[in-house]
Amino acid sequence: MKVTVELDQASLQRLQQKCRPDLYAAALHDVMKKAATMGEPVMEKAIQGGTEMAMQSIGAVAYRDEARVYSVIPFARGMSIEEGRRPGDAPGLVATARWLTGRRYMTARRLDELPRDVVNDARAAQKAIRASGARGKQYLKQTREFLRGQLPAFMNDMARRIEQKWRAN
Repeated sequence: MKVTVELDQASLQRLQQKCRPDLYAAALHDVMKKAATMGEPVMEKAIQGGTEMAMQSIGAVAYRDEARVYSVIPFARGMSIEEGRRPGDAPGLVATARWLTGRRYMTARRLDELPRDVVNDARAAQKAIRASGARGKQYLKQTREFLRGQLPAFMNDMARRIEQKWRAN
């Protein structure tokens, strides 16, 4: 599960034709690092309430012409958090108890060790999800929209840095 910010390849080729690599390479990479750094906390905030494992699996990386903000949780779980659940599509009791208690390693045996009221709450949540579904967190969409909104500022910053370096040479 990832959100990618990348410079349009045609735009990158035009930039490469017009500028020397020493003028734009560092500025481009810095902008990509900034995008990754800004996107990571947005995704963390958007996914809160999904699962603790999902929050801990978020990372960001910047390449020469691309920034990625990602979560390494399994695809099916990530899509369930992103899109929610339809009515009738309830998680299992162990998964529901894991979510309610915040325990990462919940098993059926450990479920028996929980207080009855917690198990009853898990059953009630499971029943509610089965009846009306669950709204998705849309953490990928929120992160993507945030970063798209920041693109003009990123590009202005990159252009300013290229111009400063050009004037200095």
